[in-house]
Amino acid sequence: MARKTKAEAEKTRQQLLDSAMKLFCENGVAKTTLAQIAADAEMTRGAIYWHFEDKADLLHALFERSITPEAERLWHSMTEEGADPLNCLLQASHTFWLELNTESILKQVMMLYRQAEQVPELAEKLDEMHCQEDSHMYQALKMASEQGALHPDMSIEAAFTLFHTLHGGMVQLVCGARKCTVELDKEKIFRELIQGVERAVSAPERLK
Repeated sequence: MARKTKAEAEKTRQQLLDSAMKLFCENGVAKTTLAQIAADAEMTRGAIYWHFEDKADLLHALFERSITPEAERLWHSMTEEGADPLNCLLQASHTFWLELNTESILKQVMMLYRQAEQVPELAEKLDEMHCQEDSHMYQALKMASEQGALHPDMSIEAAFTLFHTLHGGMVQLVCGARKCTVELDKEKIFRELIQGVERAVSAPERLK
């Protein structure tokens, strides 16, 4: 049998992701099997394992696919030569929020992530994958510190924790809202939070 072209292989991968998204949303992450995803896409389980190691790898691919080109551009520009990594990180946080606070694919995927966090073997693997992305953010903040862009009283570790907490809080506010937070003006809250983070981490001369 002839080998698939790169375009055909990518089409297969996208079909599998489409089926996974559909079944995860309909049946939940824990209850959906790889065999069910393959069947929905009218493919074999072998096709799944050709493109994805396991369910966690597939879910992470859905997350990567949900990121908008603009957010991806900002994320990858953080550590480019001549970049302003702190500004890029603030802009990327804002873009992430805009997507998250609408009925977007990103919001759907983050809801699925919250389900996956309840499945130990999935949560552990996804945490490892996101740690790789977190290291990129840490590197950007390290560059910002070397440029003198961070507040002199703000360590790289503290700035990293602050951004990490901001992003986690955004997901919680939108995807895990409690009754007491449903009526809150989330847009106003986010603007205040991102401004507060900027004031906390930025060198005084950047805020003049």
